[in-house]
Amino acid sequence: MASIPATSAARPWLARLPPGLFGISLGLLGLAGAWRRMQPLIGEAAGVVFTALLVAGTAVLVVVFLLWIGKVVRHFDVVGREWLHPVQGPLLALLPVSTLLAVTLLAPDEGDLRLVATAVVLAALAMQLAIAWEVVALLSNGRMPAELVTPALYLPIVPGGLVGGMALAAVGFPGWAGLLFGSGTGGLPTWVAWSAVAAASAVIGFLAVRTVLLLVRGRLLPLS
Repeated sequence: MASIPATSAARPWLARLPPGLFGISLGLLGLAGAWRRMQPLIGEAAGVVFTALLVAGTAVLVVVFLLWIGKVVRHFDVVGREWLHPVQGPLLALLPVSTLLAVTLLAPDEGDLRLVATAVVLAALAMQLAIAWEVVALLSNGRMPAELVTPALYLPIVPGGLVGGMALAAVGFPGWAGLLFGSGTGGLPTWVAWSAVAAASAVIGFLAVRTVLLLVRGRLLPLS
């Protein structure tokens, strides 16, 4: 019987906790926001669905966040490698985006809780900025392999700007909200173009290497 590699068998489950789990809460909270918009058309039924999705999304966010904090404490080296990874790193942006969306839906109108919500928004935006900075650095200095240019790269930039703007508006900063929301909408075509350029540059580099090898060896190299 074939044995399981020691590296995968001995790795604790908490160390293998993927950042993509935050996408569950993001989806539930996004659906909650959609159902809240449906309340004027459907009535109380939409309100019931909105409340159920909001509670479920917030609960999932809190549970996964606590697990992730435990992962940071017990397996900080793993989190550090994920932070620098071209795919796992951008997926970490699901945490601040989910948090910003939760604040958008739960933000109180006034009082001390408003200050707490504002602090949470600022902390989430700071984490979002740090992740976005790392992704831009990966693309700028050539450390991003062509095969790892995926839609995950959009997470730190586009949703962060859009949902971040919504969260700032919810806690009473409409001016800054408009500025951040504009960076998200403007960043989408720019990010698409940047990803295309990065992928095209990698393809061109690959073709250039093959051309040099063709000239050196004097015959067509197999594609495989």
